[in-house]
Amino acid sequence: KERCLLAVLAVHRGEVVAEDRLVEALWAGSPPRTAAKTLQNYVLRLRRALDGGGVAIRTRSPGYLLDGTDAGGAGPPDTDAALAEARIAA
Repeated sequence: KERCLLAVLAVHRGEVVAEDRLVEALWAGSPPRTAAKTLQNYVLRLRRALDGGGVAIRTRSPGYLLDGTDAGGAGPPDTDAALAEARIAA
């Protein structure tokens, strides 16, 4: 589930993905009663795993976003997708 969550956020890197869309992606229409809390726990675990790697999961209403640049949101891209986009734009 955590890999699925990371994949969804990576596909939408830099965009807020609503919590209900993440729940749908993780449980495909059959979420548990505790889906919101479980999602928060998955995000927490991923944040710990990504800590210091130049990629962060940020909480933004109404959900979460994957920020693939330095902690301030500026500077060189730190994900392969961001690097590719930067090179294409250049």
